[in-house]
Amino acid sequence: MTMKKYFNFEIYTIDPITKTTGWDIKMVSVKADSIETARKEIKDLPNFDCIILFNFSHEENETARFLFTENYPIFKIIERCD
Repeated sequence: MTMKKYFNFEIYTIDPITKTTGWDIKMVSVKADSIETARKEIKDLPNFDCIILFNFSHEENETARFLFTENYPIFKIIERCD
């Protein structure tokens, strides 16, 4: 399997029921060729509200478009989403 490039962001989500913005904070890695593309692609994530900050880029043996992660105390993939 070929390593894929991901860009990790801290984001706000929208409450799926009430549609309240700024509902929850998530760490999400987006599969993309560049940070500019990743910033566009993350808008397709269900319940995406806005980007708080860019954290880092990394490579993974994954196929999912989005990876929900924990970044502290160690990096860990929690959930995958296409």
